[in-house]
Amino acid sequence: MEIIKASGEKEKYQSGKVVRSLKRAGVSSAAAEKVEKEIGKEIKSGDTTEELFERVREKLVKQDIAAAARYSLRKAIMDLGPAGFYFERYIARVLEKYGYKTRIGRMVKGKCVIHEIDIVAEAPDVRPPSSHAYLIEAKYHNRRGVKSDIKDVMYMHSRSLDISEGENKEYKAWLITNTKFTTKAQRYGKCRNLVITGWRYSNPPVIPSGAMSLERLIEDKGLYPTTIFPAVSRGTRLALSEHNVYFAYELAGKDARELVKKFGVKKQDAEKIEKQAAALFKL
Repeated sequence: MEIIKASGEKEKYQSGKVVRSLKRAGVSSAAAEKVEKEIGKEIKSGDTTEELFERVREKLVKQDIAAAARYSLRKAIMDLGPAGFYFERYIARVLEKYGYKTRIGRMVKGKCVIHEIDIVAEAPDVRPPSSHAYLIEAKYHNRRGVKSDIKDVMYMHSRSLDISEGENKEYKAWLITNTKFTTKAQRYGKCRNLVITGWRYSNPPVIPSGAMSLERLIEDKGLYPTTIFPAVSRGTRLALSEHNVYFAYELAGKDARELVKKFGVKKQDAEKIEKQAAALFKL
């Protein structure tokens, strides 16, 4: 039986991949195998990986909302779109939780041209006069199957060099993406000692505790985006972001009336979020 990947390629359905993805989300081996058996009976040749994902998520939501949230993390980040602006702000907030000082959408003068930088971040563990800043490109993709390649890494590297020369100050390039990197992008990053962080990949260490991929940065501190809740529509997402609310835990303990009054969330969405937040954070 073949399923269609986001890239359009066909691949044989592999029950083991489903089980492993569930176990990474914290589902027990027995529960993961049970879900896979149910899915295996439903899936048909020609179904897409997106359809497979939705079926798995629907079953998880009914039995373990916390596992469903972890399982849905990658899609939740993509749902921050459709443009990259919300992803940039979300990433800045995540870094702040690790002690970084961040500024968003800065115009920085280079030796040759002026650059608009997504995020300028000061490292938490470096003190003046040796302190340096990271120039961060938050590379957002809103569909599965796309990878960040070598041109994305080289582009950020060249910008950091121009800005460092222009301001006579050491800046380090840092590319953060919500997708995986190609092999060439990883190789170039290592060769040039650049900081690149993506899905299941990070090089070199940028957090005091060591190198952390994007999902680890999020999961280790429970910084799930509000889009982790199935109830969050685009209108609700916009309403929350207007109040600088990006993390799911910021909605915990708030009833539907407060969500409507304080953040302008639609009533039907607010009622669902209240229940899902209570289940996710075990309130």
